[in-house]
Amino acid sequence: MRCLRKLFRGFWKLVANIVILGVVLLGMVILTLFAKGDYILEILLFFLLLIFMVFVGLTIFGIVVLSQYEKVKQELWKIPGFSPERLEREASRAPKIKNMVLCSDAICYYGNTFLPKMFPLRDVVWAYESQEPGEGRGIMICTGDGEKTLVPIMIKKKQTDAAARYVLRLIARKNKNALIGYGQEYENMFRQDLGGLLFRMRQGGSADSAMLEQEYLQQDYYTKDFQ
Repeated sequence: MRCLRKLFRGFWKLVANIVILGVVLLGMVILTLFAKGDYILEILLFFLLLIFMVFVGLTIFGIVVLSQYEKVKQELWKIPGFSPERLEREASRAPKIKNMVLCSDAICYYGNTFLPKMFPLRDVVWAYESQEPGEGRGIMICTGDGEKTLVPIMIKKKQTDAAARYVLRLIARKNKNALIGYGQEYENMFRQDLGGLLFRMRQGGSADSAMLEQEYLQQDYYTKDFQ
């Protein structure tokens, strides 16, 4: 599933930023050594120790990211009727959101912690666009287990509205009775009558992924929903 490699993008961006910072710090250290000439050995040892600690930290974090990536793949295979070939086709046609891989089965993404995650679309009972302080704009995903998770949208600012609309419509077409958009009555229903909401979801059912892919092709939703 080559398209899922996008989920490593956040981690590699973090590594690149740390490398750039390291080069800048190294330059400052070299300039300081040439300027003063005192405590050269101590400063070099400290800097080498710092590099080693950062390397160890990035290695450990990279292992965590890789394990989460493998978990995402395992969770995808648990979805009834999942097809990696369909995932590749749909991901190539969907809008190019930097941190998301979208298909008729799931939303795969990474957030501000850079860890790959996913939500099966069939588990989403309520979704709405949200802007949390310090988190930026994204889609609030509410699932049948009573959890809420903000999925950030990483795309050009002028395309954020179109990207959010595309994701919400994908959820709505997959789950006919899912709640879409924010409303206080939806909030009350999610908090106080989750069982009733799940019953409503089961009545509506989930669209077959293969048929949903064909519907997107025939109706050109890949383009229309992102305008």
